[in-house]
Amino acid sequence: MKEEESLLDIIFESNPLDKKCGQRLIIELKPLRIIYDAKTLIGVINVFVPWKNLYSSATEASIDGLYLILVPNREIKYDPIKDEKKLRDTKYSALAQIEERKKREAEMEKTDDTFLEKLIVQIIKNLQVKITNIHIRYEDKITNPGHPFAMGITLNNLAIDTTDENWKPTVVEEIVTKIYKAVQLDALAVYWNCDSVTYSHLSPEEVVQNLIRETATNRFQPENYKYILQPIMSSVQLKLNPKPEKDKPAFSIPKVHLRLEMEKLGIGLSKDQYSNLIKLVDSMDLMSKGIPYRKYRPHVPSYRGYYKEWWLFAYTCILEGEVRRKRNNWNWDHIKQHREICREYADLYKQKLCKEKLDANDKESLQKCEDFLDVTNIIIIRQKVELQVERMEKLQAKPKGWLSNWWWTGSQQTIDETTDIGRRHVWDTVLNFWPASSWWSSNHAKTISTVQSQSVSMYLIFSISLIKINRIIFCIIYICVCG
Repeated sequence: MKEEESLLDIIFESNPLDKKCGQRLIIELKPLRIIYDAKTLIGVINVFVPWKNLYSSATEASIDGLYLILVPNREIKYDPIKDEKKLRDTKYSALAQIEERKKREAEMEKTDDTFLEKLIVQIIKNLQVKITNIHIRYEDKITNPGHPFAMGITLNNLAIDTTDENWKPTVVEEIVTKIYKAVQLDALAVYWNCDSVTYSHLSPEEVVQNLIRETATNRFQPENYKYILQPIMSSVQLKLNPKPEKDKPAFSIPKVHLRLEMEKLGIGLSKDQYSNLIKLVDSMDLMSKGIPYRKYRPHVPSYRGYYKEWWLFAYTCILEGEVRRKRNNWNWDHIKQHREICREYADLYKQKLCKEKLDANDKESLQKCEDFLDVTNIIIIRQKVELQVERMEKLQAKPKGWLSNWWWTGSQQTIDETTDIGRRHVWDTVLNFWPASSWWSSNHAKTISTVQSQSVSMYLIFSISLIKINRIIFCIIYICVCG
């Protein structure tokens, strides 16, 4: 326990994840499921952030013990409410990411870093990460009946420390332009056992004991384990240059300089492993293709004896997924409705951008339009409206002489300019997203692009003493990659 106090010193032991977290993890891992509740399979999670002495102490994050067993999930039942909510959340998450990216691009021109940016950089500079005793295992008795297999990944230790330019551990107190990180990786391995013993039927305590006992280390490898990737030990020296444009001269130092040293790299794939891998990929592909048709799938125990239900399922999939969908896409009433909703959304979004106060009905209509439209249509409409508003603001800010208010052509010219906004929004969209190095970019942008293209942004060095691929041995490999 640290002597100094921290505003964020979190330690989870044995039960860090509640039931809701486990359920959320199961949803994300479809068509897989965790055989036991995640909260019984995680050891200790420790997070320490010294807010009082952020510039003189290290931020530490550690995980000790993560043991999971995954199995195929054949019991996924379609829930229209959950499925609709998931699709809606995915759409709005994508829109939020796009808006956040636009904000970041707009703020890139700022020369001074904000307080939050400085805080994040300082935390990253002194961030120390330690992950130990990881074993995640997937067991499958369905893909290849009669020949169960188990695959998994194990990790004994992963440590990430902050160092100085001589690669000695330190705490960075002063403002520095370069960040040095040392990474130590011990016994990272991937295995695939054919005709394997399974643990999914055991109690949680027995599962954890078996997974702990069969986690490879530097000096130990469990018996009867067939490794695709033999346990590897390696060290990495990473030098980060967050702002190469501030170098003297600019872009003279690579943004990422990485050196990886590895004693031995063993890779192998047997005939049985390859056969199981192909069958697993095909099985996952079939499950993924069947996701859109889960709503029509009958809830019956087998195919035999339920032929009528399965033929109805096939008929409904073709009818709803192909025939009616295509017919509806070219239906005039559907096209008209879609166009009206697009126009309504454009008007409401324009009011929102112009900082006009929307009443409750307008907010509800805006939300309904966003629920109806897909991400592509929403992005196109927003981009069109944003360009229109930007052009209108420029026209309103343009100084006008007293003659323009008296001369009759002045108002006509304003109307023509305003009307021209809608005619050229597609061209403006192309201009807005075109790379800065294109033929119409400014001389300054061309200069920056030329300097960046001539500089080295990444410098990678790989040093491996021995490589073993299916009993073929290569000695002393040295690779240098620049880009």
